[in-house]
Amino acid sequence: MRASIVHDISGRVVSVARPAKDAKVKVLSGPGQSVLEIDIEEDAIHELINGKLRIDTERKKVVSYDQ
Repeated sequence: MRASIVHDISGRVVSVARPAKDAKVKVLSGPGQSVLEIDIEEDAIHELINGKLRIDTERKKVVSYDQ
């Protein structure tokens, strides 16, 4: 599933958007935030929302907090 993840500079997730496949959406971020568009499994989205995962800002991927 394709998702747009808004995160801060340390990789903490601010919000997750999962627009419909054909939707034309623009995801906005604020100061000190970025948007990562990524293909991700549904289970990983739940872990992002629950604070179990973060974004590795250098490698542009989802990782656990211990990585």
